[in-house]
Amino acid sequence: MPESPAKKRPFYRRADVLILAVIVLIAVVWLLLLQKSVPPSEMVAVVYIDQVEVARIDLLPEHEQDFVFPERPAVRLHRDASGAIQFVESDCPDKVCINTGKLHLPYQDAACLPNMMVVSIKSRDKLESADADDVDLAR
Repeated sequence: MPESPAKKRPFYRRADVLILAVIVLIAVVWLLLLQKSVPPSEMVAVVYIDQVEVARIDLLPEHEQDFVFPERPAVRLHRDASGAIQFVESDCPDKVCINTGKLHLPYQDAACLPNMMVVSIKSRDKLESADADDVDLAR
């Protein structure tokens, strides 16, 4: 008696595709809302060197400026006229920090790992509320 061919199970089902589409849609909507929630004048770039905050740079449009820190003189940051900030010079071998590009949205980060330097974009409101929480914890 010949064996009946086994019914092959599909690699994915319609329900799988639907669930994936819903997850992607939620992520896109969340990112769009995140971008619109903070005006550029309310964003701050926080610079950490060796896990210690060394500077807060206002990301004000139309104010170009370069930043060099005495702790890492070989690394240079640049805030351009649009209010974005980026690594423009570093002595690290791979230049990943420079290739990260411009940071201009909340929660964007760039790091120069060989120099132990991180730049993180945050909203001014979040920083002030976090600072207030730190003061309360210190009491």
